[in-house]
Amino acid sequence: MLIDAVTFAASDQEGRFIALAVLCPAARHCSTISKRGSPPTRHFVTPEEWKLIERQITAGLPARPLSSGSPISAVLDDLLEAWGVRWLCTTPLRVAREEDMGAALDEHLATSLQGYRSGARLQDKAS
Repeated sequence: MLIDAVTFAASDQEGRFIALAVLCPAARHCSTISKRGSPPTRHFVTPEEWKLIERQITAGLPARPLSSGSPISAVLDDLLEAWGVRWLCTTPLRVAREEDMGAALDEHLATSLQGYRSGARLQDKAS
């Protein structure tokens, strides 16, 4: 099965990178990882928030920082105490079983952090 890992960078008030986040509406999965590289932390998102997030993703995500009023910013700002949230890429991930989705998304997030730290530009593999 193929799922989309939608990856975001979060920054503080001075614009410094503080964390990455991955959202996957199909798996109802939201996790974050700090720039320090601690293990990914999974977060609960309400069903109503998922509906709003799905609408925003379907409408298209801009390359510029999301507005503070966007559903994605609202969820991630609450979780990370972030000042800004910017979409980085959408990556299709193949998982064999539904129960493997969370682990695959967390692995994607940890790998993305390594690439982001090294200066590698994350690519939108869905385009």
